[in-house]
Amino acid sequence: MRWLSLTGGAFLAAVVLLPSNAQTPPSPEVSPSPEVSLPPEVSPSPEVLPSPQPPLQDPLRPPATELPEVATELTLTLDQVSFDASDLTDRVQGMVKAATAYDVESPPYLNGAPTHLQFTFRNPVTDLFANSYPSVGRLYVYPVGGWRGLYAGYRQEMRDVNLLLGRLRSLIIQRPYYISDPVTILPTLDATQVLRSQVSYLTFHSGSGIRFLTTYNQDASPIARSNLFYTFQGMSTDGRYYISFYHPILSGALPETVANLVTPDNYDAFVANYADYIQRTTQQINMQESASFAPTLTQLDTMVRSLRITPEPRANNR
Repeated sequence: MRWLSLTGGAFLAAVVLLPSNAQTPPSPEVSPSPEVSLPPEVSPSPEVLPSPQPPLQDPLRPPATELPEVATELTLTLDQVSFDASDLTDRVQGMVKAATAYDVESPPYLNGAPTHLQFTFRNPVTDLFANSYPSVGRLYVYPVGGWRGLYAGYRQEMRDVNLLLGRLRSLIIQRPYYISDPVTILPTLDATQVLRSQVSYLTFHSGSGIRFLTTYNQDASPIARSNLFYTFQGMSTDGRYYISFYHPILSGALPETVANLVTPDNYDAFVANYADYIQRTTQQINMQESASFAPTLTQLDTMVRSLRITPEPRANNR
């Protein structure tokens, strides 16, 4: 076990470094955790809501013009990734995760993952996100070339992962006001992205990306408070690394339970008006201030902006 400071100066959170096949040790006694309180439930908004504000934007730090075609293996180490997670957790577990091969027979499409770094955030309040998905925060750092190497030999999959990476890069650079299509996230999920709210373009020390709140469903289901999560999808400035961050988040704009929202008697009507329901729900979430979420958007954005990747410089090929 080794303990690592997550910033260059003050000790902010402990990181336990484990090999990919190691068993997670019992958690030691820890100091008091950051305070995270449950947001109050808000009253339903009227049918007609004001349009959401334009996505917030940090100064642009775009990825490299051309995505790298080499370096399919992970050369980055845990020590070369740093961030400030002190507002979210008192303990972060970092490990190198071995590659998972693509299985063409199993869902979801583009499953598997190259060798990557994974940082898991210990929940400061154990039962607060017990019913959420994901139930803990995780930060992933992947080699961009590793995604291409994962689908070598699969023509359609290679085309689609290149398209996915190219679209994210274009999104980061162009920063559109309206995003009509789902923002594909990695690793992929075996469900459909049904909404995107609180969209913002963020810049961290080593690159840029897009953050939003979202939920995934496999059918036309109502959205409960525990279904929402925060995600950031970005790229390092040199185009070598793909950054994916997920964290559970609670919003008072969503009901704690949806058990009585849809019944056998009104199910067909609910499904027929599902697009309107999603639009209203998205607008309600967009209208909430940062402090109305738990954790707050400011706390989550601060962690993303603090991210720094400092790989060894590549050899100069002459």
